[in-house]
Amino acid sequence: MSDELIELPERWEETTLGQIVLGISYGHTASSTETPVGPKFLRITDLQNNSVDWDTVPYCECDSIEKYKLKKGDIVVARTGATTGKSFLIQHCPEPTVFASCLIRLQTSTSCSPDYLAAFMQSDNYWKQITTVSKGTAQPGVNASILATLSVPLPPLNEQKRIVAKIEELRERSQKARSALSAIPNLCDKFRQSVLAAAFRGDLTADWRKQNPDFEPASVLLERVGKDLGQNLADVQTEIDRTDDEIPSTWAWAKLKLMIKKIQPGNNFLCPEVPVTETTVGLVKISAVTWGTFNPKETKTVADPSKVDPNLFIQPVTFLLLVQTPWIWSVRRLWLTRFTTKLC
Repeated sequence: MSDELIELPERWEETTLGQIVLGISYGHTASSTETPVGPKFLRITDLQNNSVDWDTVPYCECDSIEKYKLKKGDIVVARTGATTGKSFLIQHCPEPTVFASCLIRLQTSTSCSPDYLAAFMQSDNYWKQITTVSKGTAQPGVNASILATLSVPLPPLNEQKRIVAKIEELRERSQKARSALSAIPNLCDKFRQSVLAAAFRGDLTADWRKQNPDFEPASVLLERVGKDLGQNLADVQTEIDRTDDEIPSTWAWAKLKLMIKKIQPGNNFLCPEVPVTETTVGLVKISAVTWGTFNPKETKTVADPSKVDPNLFIQPVTFLLLVQTPWIWSVRRLWLTRFTTKLC
């Protein structure tokens, strides 16, 4: 069935699925029920992520259990619909189980390892053949005769077992690598937090301070900033008590009001859910600001810009503090000089 000319290793043979299985048969037609009136009834929908949750597999009535009973080493294949060709190797059945008519069963023989055949039926070679034989119809599907003609590269039995063992080894290594990669974001976040903690304890600039002892201390800087903002430093600093938090001697604790010109709440408008353009005025939504990113496309268009207070427009070097009671969701410094649209 395969049109690809692949040079097989020595002692391998190109054969067909029908030549290496004992039988290819259709399943039992019945209605499923949660009541244990007979054997378990395996269906296409029970095959998820190459596994079966046997506790959720329903039951059915069946007068020919032995004819349809699944055994270890059987492979069931979806015969119709979007899952055509999807397969599952039966390793065990906790209860007597028959398979539904939407499945086709392959009964493997001693000439081919069930694990090897199951692995082949996950390969691109297999799926290319399935796609070829099932396309061209409104409802994709295969039957026993079509499955029997599929090409299978067959190595000697001992080599089949070696291939299966190697696949399992690589699968385990892949799973370990996937698990390690999934942990990286958390590790990066912890690293970022530890770097920030070190930065705001003064650890990162400890050597620099030793090499530059004559730089202006923060207390002098605060005095000057207070004058620029028209605020009395003594009054502003009276409520600060951070004696338990050690910082370098040249640093100082300061109220946030000494470092910003204005804290201003935003406003809400009834706006169309239409992204802002270069010729319109946009209203930034909560979804525009997440940890470390700002998405200017997450906006609504202000219907009547003339009603917008000009002071609400976001200016360059602005902090947005998004608050959704009781949690503060995100803080983001915006360099909006990169954007040509007006946002508020």
